[in-house]
Amino acid sequence: MKRFYGVTWVGMLPCLVLVFLMTVCTTVWAEDMPKERLVRTLRFIAYSPGEEKNIAEAHKFIASQVKKLGFQIDFKPTLRSGVLQNMWFTRNFDLGTLWLTGRPTRVDPNMILYKLYHSDQDRPGGYNWAGYHNPEYDRTVDASATAMDQEERKKLIWKCQEIAGRDVPILTLVHQMNLSPYNNKKWSGFVNMVGNGLKNAWSWTQAKPLTDDKTLVVGYHHDVGVLNPLTAHEMNLMVCRVVYDSLVKVGPDGHPKPWLAESWKYLSPTEVEFYLRKGHKFHDGMPVTARDVKFTFDYILTKKTPYHYDACKIIKETKVIDDHTVRVILHHPFAPLLGHTGEQVFILPEHIWKDVPEKTNVDKAWMWVPTAEGKLIGSGFLKFAHWRKGDEVRLEVNKEHFFAPKYEARILKIVPSPEAMLGRLEKGELDIVADYPYDGVALKKLCDAEPNLSLTMEPSVGWYELAFNCRKAPMDDVVVRRAIAAVIPRDVIAKNIWKGFAVPAYSPTHPMLKPWYNPDVIRWEKLGLKGAKEMLAKAGYEWDSEGRIYYPKGKTN
Repeated sequence: MKRFYGVTWVGMLPCLVLVFLMTVCTTVWAEDMPKERLVRTLRFIAYSPGEEKNIAEAHKFIASQVKKLGFQIDFKPTLRSGVLQNMWFTRNFDLGTLWLTGRPTRVDPNMILYKLYHSDQDRPGGYNWAGYHNPEYDRTVDASATAMDQEERKKLIWKCQEIAGRDVPILTLVHQMNLSPYNNKKWSGFVNMVGNGLKNAWSWTQAKPLTDDKTLVVGYHHDVGVLNPLTAHEMNLMVCRVVYDSLVKVGPDGHPKPWLAESWKYLSPTEVEFYLRKGHKFHDGMPVTARDVKFTFDYILTKKTPYHYDACKIIKETKVIDDHTVRVILHHPFAPLLGHTGEQVFILPEHIWKDVPEKTNVDKAWMWVPTAEGKLIGSGFLKFAHWRKGDEVRLEVNKEHFFAPKYEARILKIVPSPEAMLGRLEKGELDIVADYPYDGVALKKLCDAEPNLSLTMEPSVGWYELAFNCRKAPMDDVVVRRAIAAVIPRDVIAKNIWKGFAVPAYSPTHPMLKPWYNPDVIRWEKLGLKGAKEMLAKAGYEWDSEGRIYYPKGKTN
């Protein structure tokens, strides 16, 4: 008689009978499970393929993987405006994505680690759309911001990544490439910035025209609802970063560099003096003084303007020492002060903003439309000329600026279609695309075929993610989040969907941001489907004969 590992068929028969009976009993029992334990259908707010092709494909793939665990999915492809409404404000989702672009303020890890994960950001319009609450995480990220010793701060930032990776309120998917094609026959001098590509102030100041055409035409894929230095939206910020000055600019290497403040000095861990450039003026000819800096910080704190408030709430008091010296006193030490607050906050002219919104037709300062009254006035190296909605924003060079460009004007051209973007590049109608978000393969093919087009690729410090709504079952269970993470291979998404124009994002902090990146964050996908199901079963989850998943005993929707 044939033996298996020393056991005969006859000897194995009782075991086989037992396994059969257990299977039958389990199936029958599963069929009799209370219906209230059946995990409800999950609402997946996905991107429409017409707007965001890659992430839309990634969402379809992710939904198919999640279904393998027994979850039922209500898959809702939605326009970007609907995604923003569901996730940013109403929080009406179980799974979804709000992706982050690369920004200079995101080079320091604090902004992402604090705003995306800290419990005090769980509010309508706050960045913690996942609804993640963990006192240990809050304490750690708060301590990392106050640690002035770099080695101590590194340990705390690594710990933040470890906790976030363990709890998985957000599964980072990929760091997309910042793709910036430009016409090398017409322009040179563009500067690559770590985590941001060519879309940065150093490019816009140092670009050099190679022909008699001295108008730089920049393609961008989104228009904006309002141009206002107190609001977010990337298109708005692309205008405001050049129309307004900040005290500091994050340099191409990721370190803070002098800007409106030509230097600064720490008097103590909580007191910093900034020394402003002398003789500098706003676009209407009024001088820029320390009083404008104090006004700006006080204004943001008083009005609690949503975009800048988090960058300024560390400030206890701002003192004017003289016309060109301002002292900033902090509530406590704040390590990202220069790269976050110093870079992000646009210095406002007091003579324009002191009556906003009181003497305007809006209730909130960030709702004002200064362009309608000819008052989008800063002190930056470009001056506002006009804005034709859906078409272009024209900015002209401020020749008196300390970093005045060598061209005469810059036009931000709104091109919402990938086909139109490529066509205009090929025809020479666009000089550069600030950040091409579409098919990288098609773009590279065009640039390879056209010798007058060069392409730069820089992995973004931003990322695409899968957010879990931790406020309600089943996503309030870390085991469910880990199991879903286990069936989503990020390397496959980067390779097969982004076609190599993205890199897997295993942590909220990008690997290029050393020493801040923690390489030891848990990679749940190593467990795969088998490990994910074992993890769920160990936690008490069960499946019926149709493969649908049920909560452990005692838990319902």
